[in-house]
Amino acid sequence: RVLDGFDQLERVLYRPSVTYLYSKKLSLSLGYDAHFIKTGSDSTEQRLWQQIAISGQTELFKPLFRFRMEERFIDGIDGAVFRSRFLLGSAWPTGSEFIKNILVRNEIFFNLNELDRGPRSGFDQNRFFAGFNTSVAKGLGAELGYQHQYINRTGREDFSVHQLYIAISKSFD
Repeated sequence: RVLDGFDQLERVLYRPSVTYLYSKKLSLSLGYDAHFIKTGSDSTEQRLWQQIAISGQTELFKPLFRFRMEERFIDGIDGAVFRSRFLLGSAWPTGSEFIKNILVRNEIFFNLNELDRGPRSGFDQNRFFAGFNTSVAKGLGAELGYQHQYINRTGREDFSVHQLYIAISKSFD
């Protein structure tokens, strides 16, 4: 992720996960995040997470609801910060070979506990994304778009970040 103006690297993020497709409309995932944060103090945040995703299909669009629970382990903070995330989004098929779907989604984050020197409980942040996805090769996909991230910072001025969003995913059949 880069900061406003695309002139400063904010963080590098790795997010491996395993997903079980229970049905065409329901998936369960387990994952791990490693955030290597470059701004400020060059710190690391690691997360374990569990997720349920429910999707649909109509003639015009594909709605998506996702609920994720995270256990965050942040450098310099003793213990785990528990956070829930709620995402609502949709994909509109384009019929194009290159741009498969137009994507729009919004995700809201809530911290469920509070630790000394850590994030405060309650509303944490909101992310809005608009972009598209494509197939790069068999089993290899990509998303590209704009993401606006609003971060609620207790005791400091809230933070707003405009991001170029690029995600690469690999599925194994």
